[in-house]
Amino acid sequence: MNCRICDSESDFFSEAKILFKYDIKYFKCPNCGFVQTENPFWLEEAYSEVINKSDIGLIQRNFEFTGITKSVIKFHFNKNSKYVDYGAGYGIFVRLMRDNGFDFYWLDKYCENLFAKEFEAEVLEDYPDPIDSLVSRSPVVTIMGHVDHGKSTMIGRLLADTGSLPEGKLEDVKSLCVRNAKPFEYAFLLD
Repeated sequence: MNCRICDSESDFFSEAKILFKYDIKYFKCPNCGFVQTENPFWLEEAYSEVINKSDIGLIQRNFEFTGITKSVIKFHFNKNSKYVDYGAGYGIFVRLMRDNGFDFYWLDKYCENLFAKEFEAEVLEDYPDPIDSLVSRSPVVTIMGHVDHGKSTMIGRLLADTGSLPEGKLEDVKSLCVRNAKPFEYAFLLD
């Protein structure tokens, strides 16, 4: 199977059962690291009931994630940027983030938007061939990898080198390292 991102030959690396009945193969691209399944023929069935009836933590989880996300954005990103909740469900999280002053948008092709009406996003969706769909769109970047393989260092360096950190963040982290007698690492910018 070829990688849907870079078209390199992907290697089989695992198998899992989806929906308790379909044996699905997973493939990883040795070139770009993208992980994919075989053609996801089960998606329509998987999302025929969007919210599981036994999910009793739905609202509480949205409140918790709102608090966490507010902090992450405040310390690591531009508060005035636009954000998309991809796979947004009923739109509870989008509504909570908008109520907190963030420019969030809803996107979910499998669920009805009940709480974030008029805040629907138009971005890349699940295309069988994402390369063709990216031709006229901005790039979508996903950074994946195992624990301690350099993802945070790479993101920290990228944020620092592109001037994307909040003003003073780099200097604050460097001073904290000096005060604690630790060598500076770009990964610390995400802590």
